[in-house]
Amino acid sequence: MTDLNPYQATTAGIFEPRDRDAPIAGKWRRFATCLIDIFCFYALFTVIVIVLALMGADAVINAMDGAMGVLMSFIVYFIYFVSLEAMFSRTIGKLVAGTKVVGVDGGRPTLWQVFLRTLCRHIPFEPFSLLASDEGIAWHDSIPKTKVVCIRQPV
Repeated sequence: MTDLNPYQATTAGIFEPRDRDAPIAGKWRRFATCLIDIFCFYALFTVIVIVLALMGADAVINAMDGAMGVLMSFIVYFIYFVSLEAMFSRTIGKLVAGTKVVGVDGGRPTLWQVFLRTLCRHIPFEPFSLLASDEGIAWHDSIPKTKVVCIRQPV
């Protein structure tokens, strides 16, 4: 007789074995993901500016014309990408497109990989690295040793 405990926690993880063997997302799916994520980033940034305006932080809003605006957009950009990809391995764009970011071994990417991935997105002409790649691997994938895989058909 086997010793089965119905109250024992399952051993299933967030990443299934199929994530390791899942096909790499194609260029057009990743392009659509990028457009959705850019829209979400700007929407988040706009909401933050509106909240600051409603709170009476006019000095902060007026200072955003120059370097302060660039710094704040950089911070919001990192918050959007790093927090979502570190917690869920997906941004809103990846959720819609049916993709997720994984390590090259198919497992969950580390926080360092996600941070480096987001940082690499700021390399000049980096978006063209995806177009130049036959495998669908951009610099922000190859440098931190991650890949974007399809986990379902897009909605």
